[in-house]
Amino acid sequence: MLYKVTVKKTQQFSNGIRLEKGMSIEVVSVIATPSSFLASSRERENIRTAFMTKYGVDLQKVYALNPTWLEAQRIN
Repeated sequence: MLYKVTVKKTQQFSNGIRLEKGMSIEVVSVIATPSSFLASSRERENIRTAFMTKYGVDLQKVYALNPTWLEAQRIN
């Protein structure tokens, strides 16, 4: 399954990292539901890597690898 993961809100963090609402990446997963997808540590690492590759932003450093900051949408 293909998932689109999007940042839900804009925020400037004290360590210089800035997230903009609408930043998004696409990742492939075998997990069927978006809520389970964001709960999986393996998938969070895939999301982290994809954001670092596309934007140079490490979501783990700002504790943004969770549903508070991210929205996952399954794309068929």
